[in-house]
Amino acid sequence: MTTIPISPQVFAALMATVAILLVAAYLPKQVRQALSPVEAFQKRLGYERLDSGLFLVLVLLAVGAAVVWLALLLLLVVGLVGLILDTGWSDIPPLNPITDEAKEAVWNWRFKLAQLAALTAVLGAVVTLPITLNRLRLTRAQTETAKEALFNQKITEAAADLHAQRQVTLPETYKKLKGDTARKRFNGWEDDVVRRTAAIDRLEGLVRERPEREIAERVARILSMYVRELSRETWPAETPPKTDDPKELRQWARGLPPLRSDMEAAVVTLSRLAAIVGLPARDLPFDLQESNLQRARLSGQDLQGAHLGGRRCRGRTSARRICRGRTSALRRCKARNLARRTCKARHSFLQRCRERTSAWRR
Repeated sequence: MTTIPISPQVFAALMATVAILLVAAYLPKQVRQALSPVEAFQKRLGYERLDSGLFLVLVLLAVGAAVVWLALLLLLVVGLVGLILDTGWSDIPPLNPITDEAKEAVWNWRFKLAQLAALTAVLGAVVTLPITLNRLRLTRAQTETAKEALFNQKITEAAADLHAQRQVTLPETYKKLKGDTARKRFNGWEDDVVRRTAAIDRLEGLVRERPEREIAERVARILSMYVRELSRETWPAETPPKTDDPKELRQWARGLPPLRSDMEAAVVTLSRLAAIVGLPARDLPFDLQESNLQRARLSGQDLQGAHLGGRRCRGRTSARRICRGRTSALRRCKARNLARRTCKARHSFLQRCRERTSAWRR
């Protein structure tokens, strides 16, 4: 039985080091602004998704393997050089041996040639090992680049469909010479809502395919810009009536045109991006300033990370509940409502006191 000549103290120290590294591999990463040298080296090699502790264990194993490879390379080079010198300086045996000694010399010569060929082959394999590993690394880098290019192409194609239009035939009324009216048809263009909604769904699917914060922020910027610009140019907000009557406000809200389905799908997708990535809603902000969200069906959606300054979201109870507490305007409205309720309560109390006073006087 073969034993390794190592002391118990050294063995215990090695086992403790390995245990500490394995425990560190499963510990959660701390959020830091600056990368440590190990993390910078890890990112440079393309293993940023791997845990730092496990990466350190793999680096130590790779260093040990590199030391063993270097020692084996030196041993093979020295052995090959010595064998070449020994074979070159030795006498060549006769081609037709007669005696036993001559036959043994021929077999020794042949064995040296076989050793020379074997050492050359092994040395060539050892030398080409790092070249093969480097080739595998380059192939992996090319594969990652191709995947990234394909993913970017998917996002580009989905973003291109956000301004898709379709050609339709529209009627137009015109007057004839005698004063009669007639209608003629002409070809025009209008927004392709179905194709745009499908593009928004594809963007959400791409985030689910790669649930990373960078991808989610990229999609959030695209969709928030889509909602802002489209609602600002082609979907202006309507001014509510200047009254505090709930019935009139409710009737006005019911008369608002419903928000277009592609814009509503974009807002709903924005509210779901943080949950897809696994982040709190406030850690994935998006800009919906000056956007028109009137009559949007946003029940159950989380818009805590949205910048809603100057937006219009009246006319929908669920949207109003989501937007509460996010802007100073709504806070001022709450304060005014509270003050109004307090004034009403005081007014009713004073009225009751006056009625009691008049009854007492009578």
